[in-house]
Amino acid sequence: MEEANMKREEIEAEARLMAIEYQVCHVYNMVLKMIGVSEEDITHAEKTGVRRMDGQPIGTADPAMSDHVLGEFQDALSRLQDEARWMRQALKAQ
Repeated sequence: MEEANMKREEIEAEARLMAIEYQVCHVYNMVLKMIGVSEEDITHAEKTGVRRMDGQPIGTADPAMSDHVLGEFQDALSRLQDEARWMRQALKAQ
């Protein structure tokens, strides 16, 4: 019974995270649209921001774990940036 509840809780947590990520992408795109940033400038800023994180320690004394967490963070951030870009392209195609 406890295993089934954990699974349900994990699914609910994942669904909430997906909804939050979607809204973050939407708000990000709305802000970019409001201030009139070009797609080229967005791409440059996103790449620069991800690269700037290289080598930054992430809240742990273990350098290997810090590198792992940083890699996970960069992957997640890149995925959100890709999602936001997809949303912008989909809106332009309409």
